[in-house]
Amino acid sequence: MNEDYKMEITQDNSSFIKANTSQVFYMSNGGSEQWTPRYAVEMMIPFIQHWKNKIIWCPFDTEDSQFVKVLKENGFNVVYSHIMNGQDFFTYEPENWDVLVSNPPYQDKMKFMERADSFGKPWALFLPLNITADSGLNKMFGDCSELTILMPNKRTRFFNKNKPDEKQNQPTFKASYIGRKFFQRQLIGVNLPNKLDLSNKDVSILDSNKQIKKTM
Repeated sequence: MNEDYKMEITQDNSSFIKANTSQVFYMSNGGSEQWTPRYAVEMMIPFIQHWKNKIIWCPFDTEDSQFVKVLKENGFNVVYSHIMNGQDFFTYEPENWDVLVSNPPYQDKMKFMERADSFGKPWALFLPLNITADSGLNKMFGDCSELTILMPNKRTRFFNKNKPDEKQNQPTFKASYIGRKFFQRQLIGVNLPNKLDLSNKDVSILDSNKQIKKTM
């Protein structure tokens, strides 16, 4: 990440964090930090039951994150960190953790993937699917035998952390969970429920058996 990379202060005098080679860039107005809706986290729950007795690290999250909430509600052990609490993903690491999953800031996706991969542990990041066309992915995964992807059949609508009730437009890209050895199959296709309200950040798609509903 470029040391000279800065964000100008907006007219409403929002604060900012200057990013350098060791800092994650977060815009205080939510521009780079778009939060993930509940259904986008719940859709992976049926496929990560093998991590139930492990510690999952969510490195871009606070206690209000849907990753933290949903994972804990479903019986997973979770630790979380966020740069706003002085826990920079590029320099910070929890003392104890086994696998990593979260949604990184929008910019410089490959930087976050490289950092996640550097720990030598299973991981998955919620990323635009078109990143699979990046040549850096081939360098990272070689023959791709350890690459795992969970891909929903619908695009995810993210929301602004400072305007949680504001309905977001559907993005032009499809987000999927992409990582190394995180899922037990290399490619998993997920059919989200019919008539799912994608603009509802709090809608749940799991039934009483922790399986994805077929209809809503």
